[in-house]
Amino acid sequence: MGITAINGVAITASQSTTAVSASTQLVTTNATHYFVFVDANNLTSAPEILGTVGNTTINPSTGLMQVPIITASQMTASNGLFGTSSWSTRSITASRAQTLETINVATNANYYPTFVDSANASTGTELVYTDGDYTYNPSTNELRAGIMNNSAANTFSVTTDANLTIDASLTQSVWWVASLTATRSLIVSNLTSGRSVRVYIRNTNATQRQITFSGSTSTTGHAGINMAISAGGASALTQNIAGSNGTMLVNMENFGGNIGGGVM
Repeated sequence: MGITAINGVAITASQSTTAVSASTQLVTTNATHYFVFVDANNLTSAPEILGTVGNTTINPSTGLMQVPIITASQMTASNGLFGTSSWSTRSITASRAQTLETINVATNANYYPTFVDSANASTGTELVYTDGDYTYNPSTNELRAGIMNNSAANTFSVTTDANLTIDASLTQSVWWVASLTATRSLIVSNLTSGRSVRVYIRNTNATQRQITFSGSTSTTGHAGINMAISAGGASALTQNIAGSNGTMLVNMENFGGNIGGGVM
């Protein structure tokens, strides 16, 4: 009849639920293989049935291991936190990472700023997105987007009969309509390289007045700005504005360190 048991462990012709012995073999094929596991963490030797699952795999040829969800109290790798593995569409929970490593870059190329779709009131996980029309070049410091809008304070209206100071870091356009009773100054602060300000002025007073122009790259040290009053004409620090709804459109800009502008 032959051997029916070894050390009290039954052997049947169809299959054995308990391994008597096993051997291993190096596999390098470019194919998906499946991890095996048991359903109990035995403190002493005990037989267990081996199982597999279809979505936990490894490819011996590429070294790619795929696991839907990984939960760990600590993760390390010889080549960094994730080694050379590719990114995952699922979260890796390690008491939730709250910091990322960064490095300075000055390459003359477009990079894509990232953003999320929720402004969470408390800590929460988010998918990170990019957009092809939203780019930054660290070599030129150029930030590009399809439409740029700083905030609701980007544009505001003024009706005060007084000198007007505009912070170019906060404001790009102003609607200034007032009954001007004397010469008034239009002063632009924080007009650093690349920033510009546009001001529409209307004098509702019956008498002609003057507007003087000055600016600075900070909040102090304002100096007169030579404005183009007419095409091909001489520049001026002051321009007359007529009475009874005389109007003026003023543009001031810092052109790479050179502040200038025009009036029409």
